[in-house]
Amino acid sequence: MNLVNFLQMDGNDLIASLDGYQQELVKVLIDQAGGDYCVAADNWLSATPSNTFKFGGEHKKSSIFRDKVFEEVEKFICGCDDGRYDKEREELNSQTDLTKEAIISALSAAIVNYIGVAGAFIAPVVVLIFLSTGKIIKNAWCEMMKEKKKRLMLKYQYRINNSVRLSNGLTKWVSRTVPLIFCHIFSQT
Repeated sequence: MNLVNFLQMDGNDLIASLDGYQQELVKVLIDQAGGDYCVAADNWLSATPSNTFKFGGEHKKSSIFRDKVFEEVEKFICGCDDGRYDKEREELNSQTDLTKEAIISALSAAIVNYIGVAGAFIAPVVVLIFLSTGKIIKNAWCEMMKEKKKRLMLKYQYRINNSVRLSNGLTKWVSRTVPLIFCHIFSQT
């Protein structure tokens, strides 16, 4: 298997690439979120000892963090101007006998350097991101991400223009609204 084949895997196969305890938790989170993978990712990122057992994080900030992970996964899969993932991507693409676990591990290990968390913590979020996109080929996914970013920027610009006319409290409005818009766009698959 290579990276392109990985992007077309079935959801159950993707979940099976996680450690056993992560598989069960991810399945529960998906069920609790009514099948919404973005909400499940947010719930994973905001888990605390009182509501699951592990990793901490503020629930209000989990969608912002999830979007950052989403952005780094996109950069890994599609490439980026600074070439930060070129070496890792070329390595994965050059091998045809990789397991799905190796791909998830390599991708998670590569992006943690830019988001500052452990690979084991972020691996389920990476799987949920791929589940949210469905079976898709690499080029189509990259184009879809470009289009979503374009729509996000148009909506963001429209809201800013309207808010400038309506009030002087733009900073507070933007800080509350932009994360909601971003999550809404990325959850539309």
